Amino acid sequence: MARAELNRSRIVSAGVIVAGELGLSALSLRAVARRIRTTEARAQRFISGTELVEAVVGEMMATMPSPPPRGHWPRRLRRWATDTYQWLVDHPGLPRYLQVNRWDTLMALDRCEELATVLGEVGLSEEDQVRAGTVLFDFVVAAACADESCRVIGTELAVERIAGSVDRWPLLGSQSLGSPVQWSVDKFEFGLDLMMTGIEVRCRTS
Repeated sequence: MARAELNRSRIVSAGVIVAGELGLSALSLRAVARRIRTTEARAQRFISGTELVEAVVGEMMATMPSPPPRGHWPRRLRRWATDTYQWLVDHPGLPRYLQVNRWDTLMALDRCEELATVLGEVGLSEEDQVRAGTVLFDFVVAAACADESCRVIGTELAVERIAGSVDRWPLLGSQSLGSPVQWSVDKFEFGLDLMMTGIEVRCRTS
């Protein structure tokens, strides 16, 4: 049986599978070469390691949610934020990548532009539209990043540390942090409420 032709497209497609199964941080030419049963040196003839990551991120970002096209602006932004948060959680490693490379990722800039456009309905100045849109984008990415950290290390260490020093942190010690996953989701929803309230206040005072 003849082997499938090795080309850039096949390598990138395999990279998307590797990143989807193991997370973006596990993506490498070596891992992809192993997946398609070739050598790293042979794969490198078609694409470099940096180009591979950029291409895979581009494929992932093509599925990133956009703000709903219709509806009142708070509902549209909240829907985008919750959908995107879950989407990022389902793409391990991507939130951390975007924290560092957001301004080099075209689809991320597209989403920031879309968020700023939605905020144009509010009556904000263009400067405040951009500020609010990019801050909301960054908040969602950071929240997904924190969620990933909690899933990896859990909250057990924090719980043990707080429980051992209740005199120092009486308010933290009086609360149950719950499961790592639920703790992250609760913090995201609470932070999103604060974010939306802040935008609404800005609208009333501008």
